[in-house]
Amino acid sequence: MRKSHNSKIEAYTDAAVRVAQIRVHACIAGVSPDDYLDFSRDDSLEIIERLARYYWRRDMSKELNMPGRLAIAFEKRRRIIMDPEKLIKDIESHVGSCGQYYEIWLPRMMRAIESCIRFYDLDEPLRAALWAAVDYPATGPTEKDWEEVSDMESDTWDTIREASI
Repeated sequence: MRKSHNSKIEAYTDAAVRVAQIRVHACIAGVSPDDYLDFSRDDSLEIIERLARYYWRRDMSKELNMPGRLAIAFEKRRRIIMDPEKLIKDIESHVGSCGQYYEIWLPRMMRAIESCIRFYDLDEPLRAALWAAVDYPATGPTEKDWEEVSDMESDTWDTIREASI
C-alpha cells in the first residue's frame, strides 16, 4: 500500500492490485478467491475501506470483482457512509460521551461532522442530515455558532481546571 492516502487514483489502484493478488494467489493455492486468506496481507481491509472513502457512490465490489470477504467489507463501509443514522453513530463512537459535559461534547461532535463531510465529500442531503443531528440547519453552523461553541467549551475546561485544583 502506498504512503499517500489522499489520491483517488492510488486508492483505486491499491484495491485493484490487492484483488488481483488475492485472485492469483488463490489460483496458485488451488482454492476459490472467496476462501483464500493471506495473513501476510493484513492491510486488505484498510485498503478496501480507503477505497470506500473515495468511491462510496459506486459499486466497486462488482466493478473490481472483489472476493466475498472484501466485497462485504466494502459494502459495509459504503452502507455506513450512505446512511446518515449509521454515520452519526460511527461519528459518535469516535467522539465518545465526554462524560456529563454537553459543552465539551457538542464542539467535538461538530468538528467530527465537519471532518466527516470533508473526508467523504458528502452530498447536500447527507450533510443536512448530519448537521440536523446536532440541531443545525442544512448549511451547518455559522461563524457565530462556531465562536459560541468554542467559548462554551473553553469556559467548561476552565471550570474543570478550577475544580481540580
